[in-house]
Amino acid sequence: MSQFLLYYMGKGPKPQNDVAKVRRIPGVVVVTEPSPKSLLLDISNDLAAQHVRRFTEWTLQASQTVTLEPQPVEDLMHSQVPGYRLVR
Repeated sequence: MSQFLLYYMGKGPKPQNDVAKVRRIPGVVVVTEPSPKSLLLDISNDLAAQHVRRFTEWTLQASQTVTLEPQPVEDLMHSQVPGYRLVR
């Protein structure tokens, strides 16, 4: 399965009738609803992805994960980024 973000481009929050239709597509699992305008989906095959792409007011994008390395507080305190300072 691959994860995708389905984002509603229309005005207002995502239509719940569209959400219900997405939930009924075989091969699609709604993982979470991260915002009032989006759904995080697990899509198991190309046919399922084609069904999701038929929603005209929605856009489907592959989900990306970014791993951030922890940074010691001392490094942040001595950061030389202009316009930023650590506030305690």
